[in-house]
Amino acid sequence: MADTNRSLTWLQRRADGETPEAIADHDGVPVAAVRRATDRLLRAHQDRQREQRAQDWAALRRAGQRVVDIAAAYGVTRHLVGTETAHLGPFPKPSPTPDQVAGWVKARSLGVSVVEIARAAKVGPAVVSKATEAGGPYPRKPPRSSTPEGYLTRGGIARMLGVSNPTVREWERRGYLPSPDLEGPRRLWLVDTITGWLPVSGMKQCPCCGLWRRRHVRHPNRLGRDEERHG
Repeated sequence: MADTNRSLTWLQRRADGETPEAIADHDGVPVAAVRRATDRLLRAHQDRQREQRAQDWAALRRAGQRVVDIAAAYGVTRHLVGTETAHLGPFPKPSPTPDQVAGWVKARSLGVSVVEIARAAKVGPAVVSKATEAGGPYPRKPPRSSTPEGYLTRGGIARMLGVSNPTVREWERRGYLPSPDLEGPRRLWLVDTITGWLPVSGMKQCPCCGLWRRRHVRHPNRLGRDEERHG
């Protein structure tokens, strides 16, 4: 009984992350003795944990959650979730939430293509088309080069704020810009997203020219002197 209790104690310590070497050194026993007493039990314990996790994931999939959302919540890959729950299926196809559908309907009303919406939502185009069918009719697909009404590209943001395209790209790289509202072939921001971001962006609007800047600039007067420093 004493050996069994000791093995269970070692098992718990290993399950908590302690190495066999540390356990052996602390208890004054050979490392081989710790491994012999715990390896099989630890594998069985880990198998039970893995199966319970798979059961939990399967329950979420049956409730309509997407594999990608489950993976993000648990900090694992989509492949792992799919592989470990495959034997517990089949699962119903996840349905978009009412908020998702409302967002898709708004995007389609503004001329965003089904393909762009689907890529941003990581679903198939058929899912978007079916979910938004009742909200139509929708405007015809705009030319490939046009930007949907109500949205801005990086170039649109640059024109709106009076800065260069490379400046906007640098802001995005540094994390100054808010996340785009649509990601696909192009990254698009709602005008409301940018106007709502400006007051908290740390930028100031120039009182002379109306342009937005992250740092102070000087405007020279006709005599070549700086009139004032402003942002």
